[in-house]
Amino acid sequence: MRAIKSTFQKHLKAIKKKDPRDTPISGVGASSIDTPVVGVVGSSIDTPVLGVVGSSIVAGGDEDNEDTPEILKIRRMCPRFRILIIGKANSGKTTILQKMCGTTDTPVVIDKDGKKIDPSILEDPTVMRGMHDIENEISYPSNCRFVFHDSMGFEAGSVDEMDKVRNFIAQRSSSQGDLKDMLHVIWFCVPMDTGRVLSNAELAFFENGTGDVPVIVLFTKWDGQFVRSYTDLRQQGRNVSEAKREAPEHAKEIFQQHYFPAIRDVAHPPAAYVLLGNMHKEEASCSELTERTANAMSNGILSKLFISVQQTNIQISMQHAIGDVIEGYIPAQWPSSVNNSKDKAARMVYSTTLWFYHIYVRLILSN
Repeated sequence: MRAIKSTFQKHLKAIKKKDPRDTPISGVGASSIDTPVVGVVGSSIDTPVLGVVGSSIVAGGDEDNEDTPEILKIRRMCPRFRILIIGKANSGKTTILQKMCGTTDTPVVIDKDGKKIDPSILEDPTVMRGMHDIENEISYPSNCRFVFHDSMGFEAGSVDEMDKVRNFIAQRSSSQGDLKDMLHVIWFCVPMDTGRVLSNAELAFFENGTGDVPVIVLFTKWDGQFVRSYTDLRQQGRNVSEAKREAPEHAKEIFQQHYFPAIRDVAHPPAAYVLLGNMHKEEASCSELTERTANAMSNGILSKLFISVQQTNIQISMQHAIGDVIEGYIPAQWPSSVNNSKDKAARMVYSTTLWFYHIYVRLILSN
């Protein structure tokens, strides 16, 4: 084990020497957002720090070769995973983004001119309509591999926001440029605490397709349905303990009868949906949302990118990491430079860590 660890450390040092795209860069000048990235003071959101974010895919480093794992090539080609989240104020959007990035901090918001702006515009309905712009890029320093865009949702009788969203999707479709600038997935939030089905304005979104960008409906504040189901069961004669025990299943039955048909029967149904409840609690996670998102994408490259940069579902990362080692690093396919058992073991460990980006970053930084 010591021999493998020593070889692994040498392998990491060799990577840092050969490939600046995955090496911490210090002293790169003032940051456009004044936020350290992965503990590197002064780094820019558009500087290739540890291959984390932004910048040109050809900036720095040697060309990819037979020694370069596929997932590392993907992250160089498309450094960030781009998500559009749609939903009205108080639909739980910010909480979901924070959970996905493993933080409770406020986000960094950059406008289309590259200027940092006040993140309160994402939360304050009194200023949102006047200052909000779907082109703004939202990120969190805890996981700046994700970049989010926010839409305020759709009000009855208003077509302005709908047109903005459709134009945004069209401009960032697969036929309009580089993969790194494309929109990769859409999360459509519907709060369930009011008990309402989707409004006609919201359903209108599904009358037009989104090309190859998958849509996932997030039924947020799902725990609000438990209270409603508990009340229904009590009125039906259940005692307190029975109503509490049966409420979750009863809520799902109501959902299948009244809510699911609304998104199933539209012209362009979503690729998937997920029920998210109690997201305000510290122990809540986005593991199910992560799995549904990964499975919804038909583009294998984007699916792998998403899985490798997310940090909320360790199981799905493990599945792909093990599969990568088994399928991609069988003896017949090992590069010629991997010429002994210690090198092979170290390479397998290294290729596995690539699927856990937060672990991979720490390994690079510590060696």
